[in-house]
Amino acid sequence: MNLIDIIKPSSALDSIMTNTYETAQNTTNDVLDYLSITIAIGTALFTLFTWFSQKKTESNTSLLSMNEQKNLLIDMVRHLYRNFVVSYTIAEKMRMAKYRVYPSEEHLQKLKINMEDIHLNLFYKTDTEYRTMNKLAVMLRNYNLEIDVICKHFGDPNIDENTKQRDISTLLLKCGLLTKMIVAALRYIWEIDAEREAREQIEQAQATYNAAQAPEVEGFQPYANSRSYYTETLFAGSLTQSFLEKFNADVVAELGTNQEGGNKIHMISFKD
Repeated sequence: MNLIDIIKPSSALDSIMTNTYETAQNTTNDVLDYLSITIAIGTALFTLFTWFSQKKTESNTSLLSMNEQKNLLIDMVRHLYRNFVVSYTIAEKMRMAKYRVYPSEEHLQKLKINMEDIHLNLFYKTDTEYRTMNKLAVMLRNYNLEIDVICKHFGDPNIDENTKQRDISTLLLKCGLLTKMIVAALRYIWEIDAEREAREQIEQAQATYNAAQAPEVEGFQPYANSRSYYTETLFAGSLTQSFLEKFNADVVAELGTNQEGGNKIHMISFKD
């Protein structure tokens, strides 16, 4: 036997090596296939479980959320009325000081609407309701942006008086306009007597803040616009005079001081 015969593997050994390789290859493929199938099944089950959980959550919370969304909108009517009071109070303080003062920034920042109170996801399934709520959301967002701009204008001594008067008009106008849009949304989507609901919210706010007799303020000019949404629609006719009297009483109260003797709405004077 020569050296080549010793080195060259026999046909039997060659067969064993080939079979071993094929077995290993098949085993690896089987394991990979098994793992792939297992992962696929697991993923499918997880996806299905997540879908059912989401649908169950939506089913359980949609009715509650729709009712809560309605309540949040109704509360916005009260918030906007208070904004109306604060805005006119700021207007009077600036006017009486010949626009040489501006409101401390927190008073304007607190006018903003909390946009997290608008849940557009509740209305995806109904196009017309979604459009109504989306339009309202855009207007509320714009109101917040306008407040930021107005805050800068008021605090700038170089901004002219006419611009600041325009800003005040915007603040007053938007309270009524946004209330009008909220009332329309409540009436259309929830089919309630939204005007009555809005009046009740405002009357409750007036009753709360008119509990104490407000002192008279020298130089105060009462609000008398009969063409605002409040006076022209919500409190029209025989209700107008009573609304204006209570509104102006609220403003006079805001012109005063708190229990610690500090101004309810603090104004900052420009340096000469």
